[in-house]
Amino acid sequence: MVRSHMRVGRQKLSVTQIFKAVAVVAAIGTTCAVGSAVARDPIRFTSPQDAFTQGMAAYRVRHFEIAIPALNEAAKRDNLFAMFYLARIYGDNSRAYTDHGRAYALYSRIVDRFYRIDPNDFRRSPTVAKSITAMARYVHTGLREIDLSADKAYAVRLYRYAAQYYNEPEAQFQLAKLQLVGDGVRKDVRSALYWFSRLVKRGHPSAQAFLADLYWRGKHLPRDSKRALALITVARRNAPPHELIWIDDIYQDIFCGTTPGVRKDIQARVAGWTDRFGSRVSAGTKSTGLNWLSGPGRRCSDGSDVVVPARRDAPVEPSPGRTEARSAQRLGPDNSSLIMGLTGGTPQPSSSSEPGRD
Repeated sequence: MVRSHMRVGRQKLSVTQIFKAVAVVAAIGTTCAVGSAVARDPIRFTSPQDAFTQGMAAYRVRHFEIAIPALNEAAKRDNLFAMFYLARIYGDNSRAYTDHGRAYALYSRIVDRFYRIDPNDFRRSPTVAKSITAMARYVHTGLREIDLSADKAYAVRLYRYAAQYYNEPEAQFQLAKLQLVGDGVRKDVRSALYWFSRLVKRGHPSAQAFLADLYWRGKHLPRDSKRALALITVARRNAPPHELIWIDDIYQDIFCGTTPGVRKDIQARVAGWTDRFGSRVSAGTKSTGLNWLSGPGRRCSDGSDVVVPARRDAPVEPSPGRTEARSAQRLGPDNSSLIMGLTGGTPQPSSSSEPGRD
């Protein structure tokens, strides 16, 4: 099977692009009720591309009531990015438009039409890989709204396909978690740690937090409180907002369980690991550095405050289709020092297969 290594590019919107987006939203707003869930009058577009352009402009400034009809018009013509961002809107529980049945249908449609896209197609393949991964989540848990039964074995095949064929980091993370406990797949701790080791180097905050917890509990790896605290600190600094709740829980547990001496000792390591394993932030995105701030509402059992590291500004979501090639170097004995207790070099992942059920 052809393999490819690429990185989804993160492009920061310029001031000019933002003004253009706002102008488009204002123009569309004259024909629909801004702020209501459904437009009062139908919106007409000169072409599917025009619908997509206007839909993405509204999406970027979070006017989803305008983005939905525009993206839906483009999605009718199998526009990959329109389908993907429409599914993102429907799959977000924090918004007023949540409809997981529609999200699953859109992801499934993308997979049906595009899952054989060449991994070297850096414009489209990352979006296809993310869609396969999103579909796998629904398949793994099932979806009551549309009577979709859980199929863990099929979900694993989807994750593995996206992880190995498209080198998709979130698929690799989900696959590693399943392999670690044998959920829907044969238990394979060695392969799971392989994926975690790669993801830590690629700046994947969730994998960094998960691995930190393993080090802290001494599960599958030798217990190492300094390594655990350093890793969870890096993860906490770079995690997207929607991942902070569970990552903060791990951070609090590790922070409160370590001594002031350990916390002081790991600061140099944190600085080095942040540079090497921090999330890849768009050019121009400001970093808050390694200052330490008090975490509101979090205390240790002895009553002392949980002190959390300052976070980087959240990276800007990439524009559809804009990517840059990545080189995901396989971890070998010389650069896999984060993973302790492994013998015989770096573990290899299991073989991949296409995402079909048969």
